[in-house]
Amino acid sequence: MQGFSDNSRGSAFIVTLLMTALITAAIVEFAYSVYVGTNILYNYRDAKRLSVLADSAIYIALDYIKEYLSKMKYTNLQSVSIPLAKEDSPEALTVTIIDECAKFNINTIINENGSRNDIAFNGLLRLLKHLGIDQRAASLIAQHIAPNSTKKHPLYTPDALYRIKAIAPEDIKKLLPFITVYGNGLININTAPEAVLIALSEEIDKELAGRIICYRDNAPFTQTADMQKVTGMEGITKTLLGRISIRSTAFTVQARASYNSLSREINTAVVFESKSAAIKYWKEL
Repeated sequence: MQGFSDNSRGSAFIVTLLMTALITAAIVEFAYSVYVGTNILYNYRDAKRLSVLADSAIYIALDYIKEYLSKMKYTNLQSVSIPLAKEDSPEALTVTIIDECAKFNINTIINENGSRNDIAFNGLLRLLKHLGIDQRAASLIAQHIAPNSTKKHPLYTPDALYRIKAIAPEDIKKLLPFITVYGNGLININTAPEAVLIALSEEIDKELAGRIICYRDNAPFTQTADMQKVTGMEGITKTLLGRISIRSTAFTVQARASYNSLSREINTAVVFESKSAAIKYWKEL
C-alpha cells in the first residue's frame, strides 16, 4: 500500500508539473501575443501619423510654391531641402522641392502626331554626349514614346525609361537628374544646370554654359532676351526663343517623415496652371 501511495503521489506531482508547465507556456504565449499585437497596433498608429504628417507637409509646400509664384516675375530656385526636427526628438520631417523646368523634357522629342521633333531630339543627343552616354539611347527612347511613328505615347514618369531594356540601367541613372516629363517643355534659363544649357544649342559649350551660370548668379534673367547680355550669347539667344523661359511652372515635392525606425515618404509632381495646381503624380512609400 505504501508503494501504491508513493506512486500516486509521484504521479500527481508529475501531473502538477506538467499542468504548471502548460499554464506557464500558455501565459508566455499570451503575453507574447499581446506584446506583438500591441507593437503592431502602435506601429500602425505611428505609421498613420507619419503618413498624415508627410501629406500635410506636401500641401504646405504646394501653398508655399503657389505664394512664391504669385510674387515673382521670374523663378531662380532650382532646389531646396528643408529638414525639420525638434532637438533630441526621434521625430523628423524633411521637405524637398525641385524645379522640373530646369530639366530637359524627354517627351518633347516626339510631336503629338508621332513624328520626331528634330530640334528637341538633337538637344537630347547633345545631353547624352555631354553626360558620356551612348547617343543611340536617343533613338531607343524615341521608339519607346512613338513605337509606330503614328501616335505619341508620352512617358508619365522619368523612371519609365527603365522599361527600355536596351539602355543600361547605369546610363538611365546618370540621365535621370537632368530630364523630366512634367511642364510645357520650356527650359528655365535661371535654373537649368550646365548639362541642360549645353543641350539647348550646339553653339553652347561648357565654357559658355559656365558664363551663363555666372551671369545669372549675380543677376537672374528677368526676361528671356536678357540672355544675350552674356558674352558669346548675342547671336544664339534668338535661336532659343520659344524654347526657353525665365519662370517655372512644374515642380516635384518630396516629404519624408520619420519616427525611430519607422518612416513614410510621399513624392508628388505638380504643374501650376493659371491660379490652380494640377497634381500629375503622387506616390507614398
